[in-house]
Amino acid sequence: MKRQLKEEELSELFGILKEYQNVFDELTGVENEIEKLYEKQRNLVETLNNNREKEKVFTENIVANYGKGQFNMETLEYELIN
Repeated sequence: MKRQLKEEELSELFGILKEYQNVFDELTGVENEIEKLYEKQRNLVETLNNNREKEKVFTENIVANYGKGQFNMETLEYELIN
């Protein structure tokens, strides 16, 4: 036996369904933002690793040109270690 829902029951049901859709839409948006943040993190880690490699090559070149020493970041001078 089938029954027709009352207007207010249908209205309440549609409100519930609309709220589900809103929540799902927002969750999808959050998931997209999380993925963008993960991508940004991966890019930053890659940039950091590339910069570390550049620093390593730079240091190797300085040591090869001047000998073993240390770089003073305040004076921007390279001081040889005896």
